[in-house]
Amino acid sequence: MSGQYQFYLWDNKETLLTELHLYWFWELMPWAHVFYDGSVRTSQDFLAWARAGHSRIWAIYHGEQPLGLVWLNNFSGRAAYIHLTSFKGAHRHHTVPAAKEFMHRVFNSPDHLDKSRAFLHTLIGVTPASYGLARKYAKACGFVEKCTIPEALHLVHENRFDDAVVTCATRANFGG
Repeated sequence: MSGQYQFYLWDNKETLLTELHLYWFWELMPWAHVFYDGSVRTSQDFLAWARAGHSRIWAIYHGEQPLGLVWLNNFSGRAAYIHLTSFKGAHRHHTVPAAKEFMHRVFNSPDHLDKSRAFLHTLIGVTPASYGLARKYAKACGFVEKCTIPEALHLVHENRFDDAVVTCATRANFGG
């Protein structure tokens, strides 16, 4: 991987990312599409969600330009759910390679209990079926659509249910 992107972890200690960064990221994020279930509706909700610590959150930068956020949660065995979002104004020619570089790094990070094994082998995504651009982005990043679950997602801001498209990326696809 080229190493042209920087990944900054939100750790609640404000070492590299501060709460002001999170407020700024909220303004740059298409939040209604990211938190389509309505669980996060305001910048204060977003900050409370980040502080709760249920997700490992990284900001992705190219130099001084913030490109987006990625977070992992619902860890189980050697799998986790991944959530990717690009900020308004971020260019796809950077967001796709940055996401791929992030996944390459994640898939090649050693397990803290057994350094001879990788920590994660599978990343799982769930995207509303009607979010065509998000699905195209996931495919460009190396995810494969595995199944569709009928009417599994509630899109609160659209007051309707949508099918869930489940995707995954595996360590084998990223040099693992």
